[in-house]
Amino acid sequence: MAAATVMLAVLMLFSVPAQARAQVLTFEEAWARIQETHEGIRAERQALERVKNTREAARALKRPSIKLNASYTHLSDPIQLNILDLAPLDSIGDSQLGQILGELLETIGISPDDVNRAFTTDFTEQDIFFSNLMALWPIYAGGRVDAAQEIREAQVLEAEQRVDLKVRSTFDDTAKYYFGVVLAEKVIETREMAEMALDRHLDHALKLEEQGQIARVERLSAQVTRDRAAVATRKSEDDLEIARLALASLLGEGDAFHPISPLFINTELPPAEDFIEQTLQSFPGLKILSARAEQANGLIEVESGARLPEVFAFGNVIAYKDDSLASEMMPDWAVGVGLSFEILDRTGQSGKIEAARSAILQVQHLDRQARRDLKVLVEKTWQEAIQARTEYDGLESSLELAEENIDLREKAFAQGFSTSLEVVDAQLFVTAVRTQRMAAAYNYVNALTRLLSLSGQRDAMTHYQESGVEVTP
Repeated sequence: MAAATVMLAVLMLFSVPAQARAQVLTFEEAWARIQETHEGIRAERQALERVKNTREAARALKRPSIKLNASYTHLSDPIQLNILDLAPLDSIGDSQLGQILGELLETIGISPDDVNRAFTTDFTEQDIFFSNLMALWPIYAGGRVDAAQEIREAQVLEAEQRVDLKVRSTFDDTAKYYFGVVLAEKVIETREMAEMALDRHLDHALKLEEQGQIARVERLSAQVTRDRAAVATRKSEDDLEIARLALASLLGEGDAFHPISPLFINTELPPAEDFIEQTLQSFPGLKILSARAEQANGLIEVESGARLPEVFAFGNVIAYKDDSLASEMMPDWAVGVGLSFEILDRTGQSGKIEAARSAILQVQHLDRQARRDLKVLVEKTWQEAIQARTEYDGLESSLELAEENIDLREKAFAQGFSTSLEVVDAQLFVTAVRTQRMAAAYNYVNALTRLLSLSGQRDAMTHYQESGVEVTP
């Protein structure tokens, strides 16, 4: 009994549809998860952190630097000074007075070596230990420090916009893959409805054939069409599996997900001019160009500042010194102000300045062209959304006609006034119209998300979903 219960439970588990076992996920939930897990977005964020750290390093350029120096030196001989070697005493030894003094010193037992040692002073030991603290504080660098910091700020701005650019493109991909799964599921639903209708038609044709009311070719026509519908359904299921794999890859998860946010159509859409204005104000690509222009300006300031003098303050404090005479004569501390001016430069400052100016002109040209291209892109995308919505609305009458036609054809076939081929054609037309409407709704949602992404209005997606009309087969 227990084994039978377990077997029944297993059979019930496997009888549950795959999408029922999959984790349900709204579009907002999918997008929130992708923002946290997408490796491309993570990489751009790490690049931003790296640039921010270099900015912090640039901010330290105005701070003083303090170094602790220590050294040990071993000399071949200590540094000494013999007073007799200094003028005018150095000339006494060869004079008559020097000879007399030498004879007198010898009579009392003092040799010339003793005299030399008596008049010799050690300035240093043979082993020298020394340690000091040295501070250097830049006071004026020709504006190069400020320019370097401005370059780093512009690089941070560029990195921030690159993150935004990656987020926007990923938002487009999320909508494409998420609603691609929704579309694939709706297509399967439509094809299954067609397959069921063709099954009923085939059963009816079989009965009529048995009764001799239709020819065998009529029943075969129904059989072939039903088999083709089954093949089309299996192909749609394969397409759905591929779409789900693409969505799972984007989500960075191996589990199956079932999207529950439906396709939708909005009856109203803001004019293209509104999207164009928002795009030109917020598009990160334009801000990246602006940041590059700022970096080029900063480079000009850096190279121009190199032609100006540098002024700096410095200080030195003796931390440790030995007991030699030279160390005793050395002051314990010293402070001062210094100036450095490069008279001749070999780094090609003029060429660098001209290159930076060319970069600014290049950015200006790119900015103007990018604005033109963005206007065209937004206008084109807006037109695609309008066309998709118009197509969806326009197919409503076609769907009504197709559904009415299939009813009439089935009734006529039952009475012998219509052929199986006419019934099949009517059913296939219904399926084609439903599928085309689903595709139009998908194209509309894709165009809408591109508009919202381009104009920086991703948060408005929820509003459009809630105010839109849900699309069903």
